[in-house]
Amino acid sequence: MSGLKIKATAPCLMEKLMDKGLVIAPEYKHDLFMLTAKADTKKKSSAVDVAFSAGPATAGIKTTLKANGSVSGTEVAVQYKAGDISVFGKYALDDKKASGSLHTSLSSDLDVAMEVSADQKTSMDLDLALGAQYKVDDSSSIKGKVDKAGIVNLCYVQKPRKDLELKVTAAINTGNLSGATAHKWGVQAIMSM
Repeated sequence: MSGLKIKATAPCLMEKLMDKGLVIAPEYKHDLFMLTAKADTKKKSSAVDVAFSAGPATAGIKTTLKANGSVSGTEVAVQYKAGDISVFGKYALDDKKASGSLHTSLSSDLDVAMEVSADQKTSMDLDLALGAQYKVDDSSSIKGKVDKAGIVNLCYVQKPRKDLELKVTAAINTGNLSGATAHKWGVQAIMSM
C-alpha cells in the first residue's frame, strides 16, 4: 500500500525479548491525512497520532491507548496559516489545559506573537504573554517577552562567526525590582565544530 511504513524493533536474544518487549510502529501518509502509532508490548500501550490537513489548516489528535482499554494523554490541536499570520490552539483533555497563540511578521525584520493559556483544574484565570523578535542585522537579533506576572525576558543573540553564537539574557521581575534574587542574568557562548 502506497504511503504505509511499518517498523518493528525487537532485541536479538529471546530472553531480552521477554524483558524489553517488542515495539511496532506503523506510519501512513496521504496528501491530506497522516497516522502514526507506536505499540509497545512492555508498556502494554499504544501511542496514536492522527493529523488532517486541508489548505492552510491542520488539525490533529494524539492519545495513548492502554491494553486494559483506558485512554490517556489525549490532546487536540489546530493550526491555521494565512500569509504572515499563524494561529495555533491546543487542548489537553486529561490536564484540562488550553493554550493558543497568534504569530505574525510585521516586516522582514520584525515578528510579534501573543500566547494565551488557561488551566481549568486550578482556576479559569488566563495567562497572557506578548513577545517580539527584531533582526538587527544578518548576524544578530533581539528577542523580548513579557508575561502576566510582569516578568520581562530579554535575549540578545549575535553570531560573530559561522561556528560561534553568543547570547546575553535577562529575566527581570518588574513586580520586585529591588529584590536581590528576583532577576536572572546569563551569558552563553555556543561553539560548533
